[in-house]
Amino acid sequence: MKKKNILYNVLVFISFAVIAYIIPKLFFQNDTFYSIKIGESITKYGVDMIDHFSFIANLSYTYPHWLFDLIIYGIYNLFGNFGIYIFVLLLYFLLLYLMYYISSKYTNNKYISFLMTFVVGLTLRDFIAARAQLSTYILLLIVLYFINKLRESENKKYLIGLFITSLLVANMHLAIWPFIFVLFLPYLVSDLIYLISNKLHYDFNKHFLLTIEKSKLKITSMGIASCFVTGFMTPNFLVPFTYLIKTQKGISLKNISEHLPITINDNAIVFSLVFIVIVLLMSHNTKKNLSDFFLLAGLFLMGFLARRNYALLAILGIIPISRIMGGFKFKYLEPVFKNAIFCLAFMLIVLVAFVMTFKNRTTYSFIDESYYPKGACDYILENVDLDKARIFNEYNYGSYIMLRGIPVFVDSRADLYLEEFNKDIHIFEDFIHIDDNYYSVFEAYDITHVLLSRGHKVNKYLENDSRFKVIYSDLSFTLYEIVV
Repeated sequence: MKKKNILYNVLVFISFAVIAYIIPKLFFQNDTFYSIKIGESITKYGVDMIDHFSFIANLSYTYPHWLFDLIIYGIYNLFGNFGIYIFVLLLYFLLLYLMYYISSKYTNNKYISFLMTFVVGLTLRDFIAARAQLSTYILLLIVLYFINKLRESENKKYLIGLFITSLLVANMHLAIWPFIFVLFLPYLVSDLIYLISNKLHYDFNKHFLLTIEKSKLKITSMGIASCFVTGFMTPNFLVPFTYLIKTQKGISLKNISEHLPITINDNAIVFSLVFIVIVLLMSHNTKKNLSDFFLLAGLFLMGFLARRNYALLAILGIIPISRIMGGFKFKYLEPVFKNAIFCLAFMLIVLVAFVMTFKNRTTYSFIDESYYPKGACDYILENVDLDKARIFNEYNYGSYIMLRGIPVFVDSRADLYLEEFNKDIHIFEDFIHIDDNYYSVFEAYDITHVLLSRGHKVNKYLENDSRFKVIYSDLSFTLYEIVV
């Protein structure tokens, strides 16, 4: 028996390690680059609420994930790109194991928990990158677990856990910090319905398929209070309470792909999950708490409203789904996973996938040079006087040229370039509408050079405009100098 348990544990470890390993190696992207530079800036100036990287003077910056930026810079400074790569793999492995561990507590069946985590882990590969969101996924999963444990046991030690994880979220990624209180809402609503039903002498459980738990309003309120306090415990005092509201007002939400709603073509998996969960909820033989229903409904709604929220649906949804599935009997899985031949065969398939991707993943760079202007930046650093130059660049690769030490026009810190954060600043809006009046925008910002991807619409105009001289060009980017 012990040998079979050991074999299963090895299978779990290898499976999660391979899932983590086969995520796209080119996860170094916009946020990664500016996080490194922001972290470096913090070591020099502290969290001074000032931008040091745009050539537009006097911009204030809120440092929304200063602690993560500092960690990423420290790793990069000590171990380079490879160090960040290993760091991300370890975080993803930790996330997978936590999903497996927590879900197994509610399904009471570690084998179905393993299969759920395995499938969900494969669907998350495009969301895993060296950015603050990855740490937030882990912390929010822990927060949700602590909320459930606090309500189940009413043990106040979980208030300490909530306080610590909330404090980390507030400093790792303050834009996500308010979402902690959204996670409390399903339980608060459930408590209120219980109290109202009790007051009216109405047997809710008798008339609905969903069951309602006894109110835990007092202990839940204490959990909310412990998290609320942490909003004051950041270098950017009070910003956690206002940051998300400001970002929701900006035009960036309508112009950045990850903020846009999903469709069936974008992610059929989300819609498949909706169908599966509806079937589970309609089953009479499963235990379905009202709070689980509200939590899933909220996560699904968020998942439909913005592409990036699918990850939260998949990761956090594993707790209510596990609780629902806990009512099913999966007795047939135990003998299957205790079969040594099955475990070895499963491991063999996973290892074959590892071997098939290993060679390719050891030969290519961490940075996609067709997407980020490495050659153009090399040219600029060697031939352009940065003290006098003001280079117009696109949003998607602004953070990369920022990493290279070149002052930027715009980068993926979208809030920095919005009026909601810097009064009378319309940089992001001007970038979005550059097609309509490119030369007037260049004049307004005293632009001396223009760096564009070859596929950008404005690039076609500049090729036929005598006021712009091509001084560098490669397969992906063109650098112009304004000669008039």
